[in-house]
Amino acid sequence: MASRKPLRARGLPGQVAVIFVVAISCLLIAVGLGVDVSTAYSAKTGQEAVLEAVRQSSLGMSNAVKYSENPGREAREEVVELLSGNGYTGTAEIWYAELPESESGANDRYAGVYVRLSNDTETTFLKLAGRDKLTARSTAVWTIHPYSTGNVYRPADVGNGSLEATFEDGTVTGRKETAARLADAPGALLDAVRGVAAAKGNPGSGESGD
Repeated sequence: MASRKPLRARGLPGQVAVIFVVAISCLLIAVGLGVDVSTAYSAKTGQEAVLEAVRQSSLGMSNAVKYSENPGREAREEVVELLSGNGYTGTAEIWYAELPESESGANDRYAGVYVRLSNDTETTFLKLAGRDKLTARSTAVWTIHPYSTGNVYRPADVGNGSLEATFEDGTVTGRKETAARLADAPGALLDAVRGVAAAKGNPGSGESGD
């Protein structure tokens, strides 16, 4: 019986070509996503560096708000100046929150600042999929303790509220200031301020809608 020669696989070159195209497509997608995500991550790293510089420069903010007639506005404006000084580009949401006397006690004042920075970065590959930009966001919170003993100056309006501002290379291009109740402040800010008050032995540092 004569031996049969193995039949040559039909369509094999075409299958290899399809697999090759799929592999190349996956590689290009991975590279494209990597570029877009890397750009957004770089923006976030820059934000965190700016926030740390602002926080370090704000360590003396207690003195600025101690006798201010509107400490909230004073604190927010100081943050705006520091962001401008660092050449920041993007948007900033700046909150100030101060506990009422019922929470802080007669001989203390406890407050804090919350800053959230947002930057939009243009995409390269994701733009083909309809995603023109990625948004990087970073936040920082720090507390302020202007008083600990003695006679406490407490203004009629402590200035609880927020300021939204846009920057271009350090120049303020838009801003909107909004007064708000203490309860409207970001949860992370309220937790930080109340946490400091509680740690220093102020039993009244609980929920308040003032």
